[in-house]
Amino acid sequence: MNNDQKKLIIFKRDLENNEVLGEVCYVKFLGSDETYAIFYKPLIAPKYLKEYIKQNKIEVAYEILSDEVLEKYENKVYTFKSEGGVYKVKKGIEQENKLVLLVDYGMEISLNLPRYSYDIKGKTINLKPYKNSNTKGYCYVANDGDVNIELRKIMIPVLEIIPGLLFLDTSLDFCNDKEKKLKHT
Repeated sequence: MNNDQKKLIIFKRDLENNEVLGEVCYVKFLGSDETYAIFYKPLIAPKYLKEYIKQNKIEVAYEILSDEVLEKYENKVYTFKSEGGVYKVKKGIEQENKLVLLVDYGMEISLNLPRYSYDIKGKTINLKPYKNSNTKGYCYVANDGDVNIELRKIMIPVLEIIPGLLFLDTSLDFCNDKEKKLKHT
């Protein structure tokens, strides 16, 4: 889970009623086709910021970090994926098939896969950097194609749409069948 590799962005121009979704980020497109971009952090005094943004053709945007915001604006989202030092921009949501294995303390296993602490909240698994103090356990997460076929049989298929947030079903309409998948492990 490297949040710098992929970001879901919604531009302020696409929001209803100038809504504020959290911390502002600034996007500078490279080229007129808006296929590549960089994130900009202007260090200009606030009274000159609006003019600076306008002169340099910088877009005001928000990074989507919750499934509630994603559901509300799913048709207005752009996916930014790291590529060669910049971000490749694609209109729409780019989802990745992942596999997760939940491990309880006391039944620990060791795999050569990225390990995270986690919280299950309804239809999602929120990933956090691994901390040994988490009493309920930890999880391993991998790309669908990077897992041995035998190990795949005991892992839960999930979707990663928002980096660090795994969805327990395989569609964007967030159906209510998630709890069954968790019981199969």
